Amino acid sequence: MPEVMECLLCLYDFADDPELVKLAQMMLDLLLLDMVCDSLDGLYGGAHGRIYAPVALDHTRSSTFPLYYLYFGHGYREQIHAPCLIAALCSGYRPQQQTYEIALGREQSYVHQESKHLHCITCETPHKQLPQEDGSINKYTYYTPRYIIGAVNFQDAYALESKAGWYAHHQQHQWDLSLPKATTLKIFSHHPGHYGTEGSEHGYWTGDLGCGCGHFFGEKNVVMAMYEIPETQALHWIHCHVPRDAFDQVEEEGNYLFLRKSEVYISLFIQNGYIWTTEGEYARKEIISHGRSNAIICEVGDEMTFGDFASFRRTIRQNRVVFDPGRMELSYHSSLEGELVMDKSKRVVRGEAVSFPYPTYHGPYLVSAFNSGVIEVRTNEKKATYDFNQITVRYA
Repeated sequence: MPEVMECLLCLYDFADDPELVKLAQMMLDLLLLDMVCDSLDGLYGGAHGRIYAPVALDHTRSSTFPLYYLYFGHGYREQIHAPCLIAALCSGYRPQQQTYEIALGREQSYVHQESKHLHCITCETPHKQLPQEDGSINKYTYYTPRYIIGAVNFQDAYALESKAGWYAHHQQHQWDLSLPKATTLKIFSHHPGHYGTEGSEHGYWTGDLGCGCGHFFGEKNVVMAMYEIPETQALHWIHCHVPRDAFDQVEEEGNYLFLRKSEVYISLFIQNGYIWTTEGEYARKEIISHGRSNAIICEVGDEMTFGDFASFRRTIRQNRVVFDPGRMELSYHSSLEGELVMDKSKRVVRGEAVSFPYPTYHGPYLVSAFNSGVIEVRTNEKKATYDFNQITVRYA
């Protein structure tokens, strides 16, 4: 995003073509609106594409972190590590008023859905744009004032023998729970690859390039994950980033790991059990679970919905979990969200199948039909319609 913004900011400030300037302004607005809707106090939460290991483990390492501070402010100024773009500091561009209203005025929980086309680029030199393939990547984010959680709820496969298919799951951060008490309070599971150059392959904390063994499903405060690791993969285990010492209370009960940070409660169910990493860089920050077939369920709550931490743990342990590794099907009956079921091809909420693709955007602030080129921004009974087909913005 920062590299794209740098190009757009330069077009906005220096292009001679008024139409090109208008398009750059509209796209800058959209990028910031997209970021804000998935952020909590500057923490860009949920699933991501094009992410690197340092960013996966700490929000301060993200290049969006200083951009969010520059435009909207957040509570972590002294912790900014990533450089801020000179172009953003010097540009005449300013976000539109509705973006500020969203960034600074969200007090209620909400769901934000979005859908993106499959990546269709080629690895041949020189690079050539490949025809856009059918299919989509469908992202789901649940925002609350206390935490933000989300996942890639479904991703279509590329066509057989697709020239673009090699890029599937490249640098993708498939699900994530982030809490605003600290920038490293991030929990997610992942199948690690080898230790090569991060970003160019299936890395230790990011991406699933050349493997694609994970399947994910988020529904409000719950995220489910399944893994089917091929025999040919070097590592037959998964791991979770869990910064243990950052939490106020940690309880381990069989295959369940329970964590409390102030009034927020977190449950991690690990189908195959787990062990803590005790030495090295990730000591007390990583748990490992062995086995080629595995499942993870994360549910988040607080004192308003569960009372105290002990009540939360009792309730979660009573929730039914069924994992069938042969069929690769996982079902979970949450006391809050009801019956949730997933396999490799479908997602079901309380008996109703989820339809994909999602709209390009669907939430309280951004609405857009898939592939329409028209985005509505809604705040406080006001509406702005961004029409990229006509290169216009209409206000109502």
